[in-house]
Amino acid sequence: MQKIVVISDLEHSSPRISNILYFLNQNKYEKYWIGANPEHFVNKKDLPNGFEKKIKNLFFRRRINVFQFIKQFLKSIRGNKKNTNTSFSGVSKKNKLIIYFLSLLIPDQYVFTTLKYVVKFRKEFKNGSKIIILSSSPYSTVHLACYIIKTIYKKRVVWVADYRDLWSLNHNYPFSKFRLLIDKKIEKTVIKKACLVTTTTLAWSKKQSKFLNRKVNVIYNGFSFPDINQVSNYSLERKNNKKYILYVGSLYTTFQDYELLFDNLDNKHKNYEIHFLGKPNDIIKEIVELKKLDNIVKNIGYFNRNDAMLIQKQFDYLLFFDSKQDEGILPLKFYEYINANKPIICVGGKSNSEPKQILNYLKRGIILEERNQLKDFFDKIHFKQNGLHYDEEKNSEFSYKFQSQKFEKLLDEYLVSYNW
Repeated sequence: MQKIVVISDLEHSSPRISNILYFLNQNKYEKYWIGANPEHFVNKKDLPNGFEKKIKNLFFRRRINVFQFIKQFLKSIRGNKKNTNTSFSGVSKKNKLIIYFLSLLIPDQYVFTTLKYVVKFRKEFKNGSKIIILSSSPYSTVHLACYIIKTIYKKRVVWVADYRDLWSLNHNYPFSKFRLLIDKKIEKTVIKKACLVTTTTLAWSKKQSKFLNRKVNVIYNGFSFPDINQVSNYSLERKNNKKYILYVGSLYTTFQDYELLFDNLDNKHKNYEIHFLGKPNDIIKEIVELKKLDNIVKNIGYFNRNDAMLIQKQFDYLLFFDSKQDEGILPLKFYEYINANKPIICVGGKSNSEPKQILNYLKRGIILEERNQLKDFFDKIHFKQNGLHYDEEKNSEFSYKFQSQKFEKLLDEYLVSYNW
């Protein structure tokens, strides 16, 4: 059997890598995971069923967590002040301070644990057996650790560098231009040693391929299946034959077209409600209060991933905000929406973006890019589900199981030509 070792933090690379690893052929691979102990950070319900039995976890304790330390430090400073104003300007200053501190750490705040991955690997895999290692960012420190392992063990190791999020080409890159030059230089040096490179979207693949001057393969994220034995902790209470629309997860006000939606909602409408599932967003809260939309826009609170997937099936529509900046942003909720088998409302963003291409392929999308389209949709919402389809075979192409099989095929093709 081939040994495959994930070198990444379950906290950050789940559910992508946890599912891809889980669905790899159990009779073909011995599966291992090296990373910081995810206790208190990962809900076991969000992992594939029986994950611990199929993967040998080789966790270590992260003694230095700079990000958490900085957050607590700034919180204690703010807590000592008499003025407890939590305005947007206060939040902005706090974020700027965090970014300043983090900009001093290269490649990221987990750089102090680089050698922990390496030491754990050397301890567990001393003998001369051949091993596949898989790193997945965020954060980039895991790529650095694999670079060191590959340098030490050379041909004995096949290294796959996966970009769940991009590194220096990240659409949400927070640091200065000077820091960006450093990151680009380090990234090119580190990833040059990788045998295979993968990322999550076609648009990112093209961008990353050009930057690295090498092929970058696409392994999409996907949906996992909710535990059918679990009962949702939330039950939608329907009233007056309304249509109910759900948005799941964080709202990124820096690059999502949320204004296009809220500027065109009418608080006099009584035939629909839009519910947000996740932590409350202060900016949205302010907009709702300003425009007096509290009768049609509501927050139902935070739920774990498995619960969220079950809740999605209770709604009539699922809401998605496309990115104004990057045509290749496909968040995890997009795949969960596909599996929920509900019409997906896609608001704003770039024309012919990757999410829109997938929705057109599935024939499940209601694409609203202009003001008049939104107004027409909400005025006639009771009649808008006609012509939408559900194709189980097409749906399955966006499952983690399918993407894991695609990853396995990619590995097989590479190993045929690899001189082990």
